[in-house]
Amino acid sequence: MGSNCACYRSTPDSDLLNLRHSLKDPTAYPYSCSNMNKSISHLVDLVYQQKQTDLSTINLSYKEINEENTSFLSVVLPYYYHLHKLILNSAFTGNEVWEILADPLKDLTNLKELELSFNSIGTEGAKRVAEALDSMYSLERLLIQNASLGDEGIKYIATGLYGLKALQVLHLGENMIGDLGAASLGNTLASLSSLAVLDLEKNEIGIDGTRSIAAGIKGLLGLKTLKLSENNIQSEGLLPLAQAFPSSLSELYLDTNSITKSGIMCLAKELPRLTMLKIFSLNHNYIEDEGAKILMVSLQHVELNILGLVDCGVLRGRSSFTSAQPTADILF
Repeated sequence: MGSNCACYRSTPDSDLLNLRHSLKDPTAYPYSCSNMNKSISHLVDLVYQQKQTDLSTINLSYKEINEENTSFLSVVLPYYYHLHKLILNSAFTGNEVWEILADPLKDLTNLKELELSFNSIGTEGAKRVAEALDSMYSLERLLIQNASLGDEGIKYIATGLYGLKALQVLHLGENMIGDLGAASLGNTLASLSSLAVLDLEKNEIGIDGTRSIAAGIKGLLGLKTLKLSENNIQSEGLLPLAQAFPSSLSELYLDTNSITKSGIMCLAKELPRLTMLKIFSLNHNYIEDEGAKILMVSLQHVELNILGLVDCGVLRGRSSFTSAQPTADILF
């Protein structure tokens, strides 16, 4: 294959012409495109016809793109430098593809949304993805869920995030991020001044990692949604986190975090200032009736729509708490 570097290409070069020709005659060139993915073939044809600017979104999710087709994609992708959305959820069959795609991705400087969830990215892949992120100054939404990043991988991603001042939505759930990874991410979060949604659900963030995340979000005055369910925050980690909650929060998810009544007592001191909070989910923690009472008192001036207390050891049920939260749909 020829060089993958093709900044701001608009008309087909020899690599792309060869790709298209070999679709018609697979024996005409040294490499065969007879097995080219149909979606990628369509992208090649659009460039050949100089109609690639008709597309603002490319979605190749669930296309089972192998390494060979990734090479084809790497040739055509730089011609779509104008793209606003690139959606590649569960798109690839292997984890070697990020070495091939790293340089082409760097050309997508106008991208506003990038989705890479449910791919096997891992540590080495994260390093290459981070290199590409470094040039995506306009990016507003980044979704990398369930991508096997781990603590080492998230260190690279955190570095790539640092310059993304326009980023509003960041999803990094189900990535085996522990306290070390949370420390790296926490250092970067403070620089993401436009962030409105942060999803770190289903990771392995413990007490120390929670402190790091708390330090990172403290100055995010526009943060509206925070998802930390299914980590290991515990009651001890809840106090520094609660103190860091921006008053802008409208949705807060802390399900399944080993939070007990003592944690609720810490949380209760901070909840009254969250006057914009509409959804608060504490499902599958053990706060019991007494913890629930403390919670209701602290929330009496917060006009919630939904309060989740499923499987929290609350035995008395709705009748004990409706006077404190008359407008909320309380889930027991």
